[in-house]
Amino acid sequence: MSSRASWLVAGAIAGFLGGVWWGGRHELSAHRRFWREGPDIKVMIAKLTNRFQLDPSQQAAVRQVLESYKVRIAALHQETRSKFRAVQLSMRSDIEKALNPDQRRRFRERTAAWDARHPDLAGKTTSR
Repeated sequence: MSSRASWLVAGAIAGFLGGVWWGGRHELSAHRRFWREGPDIKVMIAKLTNRFQLDPSQQAAVRQVLESYKVRIAALHQETRSKFRAVQLSMRSDIEKALNPDQRRRFRERTAAWDARHPDLAGKTTSR
């Protein structure tokens, strides 16, 4: 294979992998946003309208349903987040018991870094 063809193949592979990485990050972000804030009502109505050709009265009815569930989803998320955090902290405490002092220090540094990267899962609120 020529040098130019090798570069084209390498570029195509890099582009593909970059797209997979970016798409995965976007999906994860959208998933977290859904559970933190509830469904994006405008986006969901647009998708449903496009897919099922909803008329304006159907769009209004769907909007009302989504708005009523948005509050329930947010409440469920808050309840679940509190329970998750309690289990997470208990698990970390049990892991620390099995570690020597140096390992324990490094484990705490690592979990603090994780918490900083995932404030929504670490029981902290975000300003998004």
